[in-house]
Amino acid sequence: ADYFYSGLLSLNLERLGEGAHRWLYKRVITDEQARGLSEVAYHAIKGRMMEEMRELLCSLRFIEIRIMFAQLAELLEDYRLALQAFEVLNISEGYHQVSEFYSFVRRNGQNLCIRPSNTFQTAANSPLQTAPAVASRAMLASGSENRVWMQYKNQQQEEARAS
Repeated sequence: ADYFYSGLLSLNLERLGEGAHRWLYKRVITDEQARGLSEVAYHAIKGRMMEEMRELLCSLRFIEIRIMFAQLAELLEDYRLALQAFEVLNISEGYHQVSEFYSFVRRNGQNLCIRPSNTFQTAANSPLQTAPAVASRAMLASGSENRVWMQYKNQQQEEARAS
């Protein structure tokens, strides 16, 4: 799992905040990095690296890049396996946060596949108390998100009840 995690870190996903097209244009993604991207969460889950797994699955950058590389189905499976691992290992810390990100990706996945660069905007316009909205505000506060985005002025504050 460490091998794939270090490959993912070498992608420098924080630079996505400058714009996905500029990030991709300046980058040659090696087969090793692409494989690491697709497998890092799975190996973190199976390796019981719960903090690294939570960090990945609760990262808007990670979600955006996985969707950009047409890995929505695999990402959703990673969330399912992660939540299952929390239950099997009887770990409660981080479960709620991963669960909220899973709901976010499930609910918005179709739209994000059309425009992955809207991942941040969609999270920022989620109900304020949800983990994706909290993560987006942290990105704004840290200055790691520099792209233009639209803020809904009358955003819904309750999660849609969808199964």
